[in-house]
Amino acid sequence: MSASDAASTLPPAVRPAPPVHEDVGAAVAAVIPPRRVPLQKRLFWSTVLLLLRFPRGRAWLASRQRRQLHP
Repeated sequence: MSASDAASTLPPAVRPAPPVHEDVGAAVAAVIPPRRVPLQKRLFWSTVLLLLRFPRGRAWLASRQRRQLHP
């Protein structure tokens, strides 16, 4: 007689509890890829990074930032 057979013949009040549920959220999150960034946001940051590559682009972005900070 195995341990599982012995446990199944015990009255319900004496039977061992089933294994505790384990959180699998981290394992599931590791398998599911993150959602894609919206197109408008990708285009915005691509443009900002492109402008930052050039001195005139940096100057233009700096002037826009100053304009927003001090209207």
